[in-house]
Amino acid sequence: MTPEEERRGAAIHEAGHAVVAWALGLNVGRVAIGINGDPSAGAAEIEEKRSMSLIDRIALCAAGGIAQDLLKAPTNDLSELADMAKINVLMDGRTERVAGGLREIGYDMAHELLDRHRDKVIRLAGALATRSTVPGPEIAALLGSSPLDKRAIRKGGKGRVSTVSTPVGTITLTVPSPLEAIVQLYDKKQEPFDEFKIGGELTAARNALIKPSENENAGAWAEVLAFGLATGRHENPWNSYFGPMGSGIDGQGKKFYFPDIAGTVPETVDHWAARARSLKHPFLKSRYADLAWEMSGLIGKRKRDPEDARIAVDAYLDAIPRMAEDHEHVLFAIRALDLAVLIGDTERTNRARVTFMELHRGLMKNGAGMWWFAVDRLLEDKKAGVTDEERAELVADLESVVTKGSTTGDPAKFNPHDTKDAAERLIPYYRRLKKFDDIKRLHQAIGAAFEHFASNADPMLAAALLQTATDAYSRAGLKDERDRTRISMQQKIGAAGENLQSFEHKIEITKDDMERFLDLVIVDNLVASLVRLTREFLLKRADLDQQVEKTLKEAPIMAHITQMVMADNRVTAKIGSVEDDAFGRVFLEAKLAFQLLAPWLVQAILRLREKHDVAPEHFVGWANRHGLFDDMSLLLEGVAAWERGDQVKAAHVLIPQIERGLRKVADSIGVPITKAHPTIPGTSVAIGMGEILYNDKVAEALGPDTTFHFQALYADPRGINRRNEIAHGLLDAGQFDWHLGNLIVHSILILGLWKEFGPKRSGETREAGKT
Repeated sequence: MTPEEERRGAAIHEAGHAVVAWALGLNVGRVAIGINGDPSAGAAEIEEKRSMSLIDRIALCAAGGIAQDLLKAPTNDLSELADMAKINVLMDGRTERVAGGLREIGYDMAHELLDRHRDKVIRLAGALATRSTVPGPEIAALLGSSPLDKRAIRKGGKGRVSTVSTPVGTITLTVPSPLEAIVQLYDKKQEPFDEFKIGGELTAARNALIKPSENENAGAWAEVLAFGLATGRHENPWNSYFGPMGSGIDGQGKKFYFPDIAGTVPETVDHWAARARSLKHPFLKSRYADLAWEMSGLIGKRKRDPEDARIAVDAYLDAIPRMAEDHEHVLFAIRALDLAVLIGDTERTNRARVTFMELHRGLMKNGAGMWWFAVDRLLEDKKAGVTDEERAELVADLESVVTKGSTTGDPAKFNPHDTKDAAERLIPYYRRLKKFDDIKRLHQAIGAAFEHFASNADPMLAAALLQTATDAYSRAGLKDERDRTRISMQQKIGAAGENLQSFEHKIEITKDDMERFLDLVIVDNLVASLVRLTREFLLKRADLDQQVEKTLKEAPIMAHITQMVMADNRVTAKIGSVEDDAFGRVFLEAKLAFQLLAPWLVQAILRLREKHDVAPEHFVGWANRHGLFDDMSLLLEGVAAWERGDQVKAAHVLIPQIERGLRKVADSIGVPITKAHPTIPGTSVAIGMGEILYNDKVAEALGPDTTFHFQALYADPRGINRRNEIAHGLLDAGQFDWHLGNLIVHSILILGLWKEFGPKRSGETREAGKT
C-alpha cells in the first residue's frame, strides 16, 4: 500500500468515527491524520457522554472500519485492531451469545448512520487528506447541525407523531411512532426473540428521531431503557434484579453506568405498568411488569404494586414455551418463583415451582446439563413449598450425577468434575440429616474419580488432580488412600519438573488482528500455549521505562506535574515529576498497561479454554511446576471460583496463595521470611508481600519484569495495589470483576515460570515479549 493510499484510508477511518459521533449528538473536536509522520495513524477528539447507551458506544468504536468498507477505502489493520480492543473491553464478562448480539446491533447502527451521511464522510475525509488536521469549528461547519440538534420536523412529521401517550404526574410520556411501531410489531411475533433484538431496534429508532420534544424523549428513553438493562450477572449499583450492561470512568475520574437510571423521570414506572397491562406477548408483559415492580422505588419514587409482580409471574411462566434457549427457560422459572415467594402468593409459588421441576426433569432426561439450577434453588428452600417427593427427586438426581460421573469404565459418562459438584451439594444436605456414612461415601467417590482422572493425565495436571483426591480421602477419614495419593502427587510434581521443555518464540503485534495474535499465542501444544500466554501478558519493565521517558518529549507539562493518587477521602500515594520520581511514573504507566491488557487477556484465556479444554487443575499444576505449594487445595478452590465467575472468592483465596508462593521463593534463596513482632517481645511474624518484593535478593531472583509486575498489581499504592486494598476492605463489590480475576490467575501462571523469568533468561523473555 502506498503512503497516499494509507493516508486516504486513515482519513476515511477517522471521518467515519467523527460522523457517527456527530450523528449521535456528540461534540467533535480536532481530527487529525499523519500523526508522528505515519500516514496511516489518526485520531479524533470525541466527547463521551455518560448517558450513551452500550449500542451507541459499540457503533462509535466500529465506525472507522465500517466507513472504510462502505467507501472501499484501503484498510488500516492497526486502527481496526485498536477499535476492536475497545469493543472487547465493553463486552468483557458477557457470554459469546450476548456479546455477539450486541456487536451486531452496534455495527448495524454504525452502517446505517454512515450510509445515510455518506456525503459528509467523503467531505470530511477530503479535508483531512488535503490538510491532515481539521479543527472542531471547521468540522461543525463541514457537517452542519447534528440530526439531534435540528429544530425541524422530519418530512411528513412521521418522526414525531405519537401513537401512545401515558399521562402521569407532571409529564406526559409520549412514545414516538417509530418506537411504538416496533413494540407493536414484537407484540405480535410468533418466533422467539430476546431483549437484545428488540432493544437494538428501539435504540436505532430513538437515535434517528429529529429533536424529540421533552415528552417524546422521555417516552423513547422509557422504551430503550426497558430493554437496555441487564439481568442475571451484572454490576449491581442499585441493589436490584435489573442492572447496567457495564460501566466506565469519565474524564473527572467518576464512575458512570450504561445505561444509567439516573435522570429517568418517575412517570416511566407507570408507563411500564401500563404496558404490562395492555400488551399480549408474555415476554414483553413479563419484562415491563417486572420493571414496574422492581424500579418502583428507584425510579418511580412510589411503593410497589403487588399486581405488577403477579402479572410478571404469570407472564414469565407463559413466556417459557416461546423462548428459544434452555437457560432462558430456567431463568424465567427462577424469577417467577422468586417473585411469587416474595409477595407470598401460594398459588403462583406452586405453579412456578411445578414448572421449574418440569424443566429440570427435561434437562435431566436430555443430559443437557444445568441440573444444578433446580437443586441450588429448591433443595434447601423452606418458602417455595417444596414437597418431600420433590426434594427426594432432587436428591436422587444428584446421586445419579455422582454415579454417572464416577463411572470410570465408560469414558462417555466419566466426569469427575460433575461428580465433585453434585457430591458437594449433597454433603451439606446429608450433614443436616446426620447421614455421616453417606458423607463419607461421597468424599470417597470424589477421591476415586480424581485419582482415576490423574492416572491418565500428564505429570503436571496429575499433580493438581491428586491434590483434590488427597483432600477428598482426608475428609472421608481414609488414611491409607490419602497417603497413597499424597505420595503419588509428590512423584508427579517431580516428574513434571523433569519433563519441562523450553519454548521460545518472538511475537510482534503490528498490523495483525486479534485472530492472528491468538493464533500465535494459543497453539496446538498446551505447554507452549501456557508459556506464551504467561509471557505475553507479563509487564516489561524496560518498555515501561521507555514510555516514561517519552512523556518528557510528548507531554512535557504533564511530565513535570506532581500527581496525587486518591482513594475515598485520603491521598494514598504521591508521584513526582519524571525527572524527580521516574520509578513512581512507571507505576502510572503500569496501571494503564493493566487496563489495556483486558481485551487481549480475556480473549487469550477464552481461546485457551476452547482449544485445550483446560480445567482448574491445569492452571494449578502449572503454578506448582517448581514445587512452591505443598498443598494445592486452596489454589484449586480459588481457580474453580474464578472459572465459575465468583471473583470475590477467587481474589480472597488466590492472592494470599500468591503471597505464600513468593514467600517460598524468598525462603528458597535464603531470605528470612519472618521478622520480630513490632509490639510483642520474643515473638515473630511472617513478612508480607511488599517486604518480599522489595527485597533485593528476591528481586534479583525473580527478574525485573516479574518483580515489578507483582509490585504494581499487588503491593504498591502507586499501582493497582490489589493485595493491600483487599486486605484492608477498600474495594467495592463491583471492582471484583473478570479482568481482576484474569490478572490473578495469570499471576499464578507467572509463579510456574519464576525461575525461567529470572535474570538468566530476562533478556530472552523481553525479546520474546515485544509487541
